[in-house]
Amino acid sequence: MNISGGLFVPKSKKPAVVESSHPPAHFFEKQLAGEEPPALETMKRLYEASVKLFGFAPWEHFFDRQLVLLEDPVSKETCHCLILGALGEVFALQAYIGSESYRMHRRMQAGEPLVPQDFFSAMTGAGVEFVMPSELTKPDKELLQALGNPVKRGARVPVFRAFRPGCQPWYVTGPEAITLMACVEATTAMFLEYLKHPDTSYWSEPDFYPFMVPSNAEKRGYEIKKVNVPVPPAPVPVPGVLDEARVKRLREKDYVLKGAFEADHFHSSIIMAEKNARPAFAHIALVSAATSGFAFPPEIGDSSRSPGDVLASAVLNAIETVKFLPAELRVKSSEAKTLLEPLASQLGITLRVVKLLPAIESLKHHLLAYMGR
Repeated sequence: MNISGGLFVPKSKKPAVVESSHPPAHFFEKQLAGEEPPALETMKRLYEASVKLFGFAPWEHFFDRQLVLLEDPVSKETCHCLILGALGEVFALQAYIGSESYRMHRRMQAGEPLVPQDFFSAMTGAGVEFVMPSELTKPDKELLQALGNPVKRGARVPVFRAFRPGCQPWYVTGPEAITLMACVEATTAMFLEYLKHPDTSYWSEPDFYPFMVPSNAEKRGYEIKKVNVPVPPAPVPVPGVLDEARVKRLREKDYVLKGAFEADHFHSSIIMAEKNARPAFAHIALVSAATSGFAFPPEIGDSSRSPGDVLASAVLNAIETVKFLPAELRVKSSEAKTLLEPLASQLGITLRVVKLLPAIESLKHHLLAYMGR
């Protein structure tokens, strides 16, 4: 089926953009130091497409299970776009990029007990949310002013954010803005086709969705294909790169093997960020003595460090503190076991997966209570 993204747009719905007389060439430059900031023309087109989508109130017809798919023009991965707003609380379009982001979405749809940091630890994507003026940041206001948006009290306006694993939503870069623009335009085209021909058959079977294929760049038209996208398997955990010099020093000390440790890791709601930098959730690894419950210093990392690196460092910290090797290291999941296998193998430690880690759970409870989280 071929459709045009420009059909069925009432004149009253088209956004009237009156640009600032001297708009900047790029936006969010302070917040995206070292990255490519979005250009004026990209943000103008993204803004116009977003205001057009908002004017149709698609959340009155689409639900968050009705995904619209397309190929990301930047990464070439699949974008999984959904509309939020049916509950009347958050009005947004979000695009989840790649198989792991899609898997996280399906986990949420299945009702798994997840917290926000679980979502953000795995999510890659971008979104536009329509918020009240009181929710705007200074960079948001500068963007809207440059695009000629007359921000009025009580009128929702678009803000644009990107999602990266382990981080809070942050301002879009140039490539992320291009991706989001493609998602907004393709989803709008699918919605307009739905208004013309109300047809839910694209979503009538589990794991089937419409996939938007650009067919006319000049008119921004699309071919719609119905595709099957089953839930992908969980990715295989990747152990961190061991600090070989540190491990070698421990082996040379010929420490005795005795007792048992418990170890676990998690993404917390604690934010790590410098001014004008992308905020990251603290990734915390804990180790404790299984019998006494003695707590070793936690290892705290940000999104730049892998889970395997943070967890292995916590175990090494504990060994260096007590000056002996645990005969057994207990973990709660096969994922944690995989992350620690290289370290355990080199030090002769037995790894065991158990259902409960009582010492760790007590430590985690007190740590988060102390931090007020």
